[in-house]
Amino acid sequence: MIEKTISVSKINLLGFLIFLVLASLVIFFYDLYIGIDVKDVLDETSQIIYLIVLFFVSIFSHELIHAAVFALFAKNKWSSVKIGVLLKHITPYAHCSESLRKIEYAFSLVAPGIVLGIMPICYAFLYSNITSLIYGLIMLSTAMGDFIILAMVLCVPKGKKVLDHKDKVGFWIV
Repeated sequence: MIEKTISVSKINLLGFLIFLVLASLVIFFYDLYIGIDVKDVLDETSQIIYLIVLFFVSIFSHELIHAAVFALFAKNKWSSVKIGVLLKHITPYAHCSESLRKIEYAFSLVAPGIVLGIMPICYAFLYSNITSLIYGLIMLSTAMGDFIILAMVLCVPKGKKVLDHKDKVGFWIV
């Protein structure tokens, strides 16, 4: 088995930098396509309690989506899945104790970012909805680490399986 990991601090820094670029592009094109009304943005941020509660519910949903996709592909379904929090880093996680095919593991990584981040951003563009844009960008920021791990998974040789790392950010190639 070959270990492929990245430190929490490195993935957070990389994720933040990538997110800044992506968010800037999304906001630029949203403003170009629809236009951003500062009053609408201020109206949304005035509901800060609602947004904070929604954020924490969505973080749990993010991990639940990872777990559901893991369970979908794992031989032992939910018995192979664990959801928890790394208290040292205050980082929630979902873990699968079974090795998965590369494509299965990749899909489990990107599913929350697509459902909670990309889809609301697309909705925002289609229906000129600034709330969905803000929500989608926030949730996309929480998925940056998943997309970085995806880049690592794409380098796994064809035919090899991927085993989620139990103690670190990353995986084993098996």
